[in-house]
Amino acid sequence: MVQGRKKEHGIVRPVALHGEEASRERWYPLLIDALNEGMVITDAECYIIHQGNMFETWAYDATLSNDEAIILATPVPCDEAYHFTFTAACSAQSTLELLENPGVDEGTLQTIYNMNRNFPDVAGAMLLNPTLAGGTVLIKMYVPGGSGPRAVGGTGTSKIDLHWVTNPACNYAVRLTNISGQTQSASLSVNFYYGNKI
Repeated sequence: MVQGRKKEHGIVRPVALHGEEASRERWYPLLIDALNEGMVITDAECYIIHQGNMFETWAYDATLSNDEAIILATPVPCDEAYHFTFTAACSAQSTLELLENPGVDEGTLQTIYNMNRNFPDVAGAMLLNPTLAGGTVLIKMYVPGGSGPRAVGGTGTSKIDLHWVTNPACNYAVRLTNISGQTQSASLSVNFYYGNKI
C-alpha cells in the first residue's frame, strides 16, 4: 500500500496514470477517503460551478393560459458550443420541446446568473417568449401535472435526456406549452456552460 499525507477528510496518495506514450507514466495526487479507501471525486457540473463557468436563467408564469407557452431562446456564438440542461414544471399537463435553429424574433432579454455568486462573469444572451419560426424539433415530451396530495409534475425523465451539446452559430429554444385546457402555473429554467463540440 502506498502511504500518503493525511488531510482533514482523507488521505492524499500519489497514483500512477499512463500518459499518451506507452512508456511514460505520470503521477497525480488523488484524495482517498480515510474510512473506506474509496477515491473522493467531484462531478463535472459541480467542478464547473466552482470555477465560475456555469450559468442559469429561468422564467415563471403563475397564469399561463391554455395553449400558451413559456419560451427561452438563445443564439449560440459562432466560436462556441453550449452544454445545457433544462427543467420544466407545470401544475397540469404540458408539453416540453427543444428546437434547433428556429427563426427568433423580438422577445425580452433575460437576466443570466452565474451559479457561483463569487464570480461576476455572465455569458451569452437569453430571450423570453420570442416569436419562433420553423426549426427542427429535437425533443418533444409530455409533462404530467396535477394537484392534491398525489400531484406529479416536472420533466419526469432522466438527466441525460435533457443534457445537450449545441452546434456553434445556431439558435436554440426550449418551449413549455400548457395543454391542460385551463390557466396554470408553470416554470422553465436553463443551465449552460461553454465548451468545445465534443
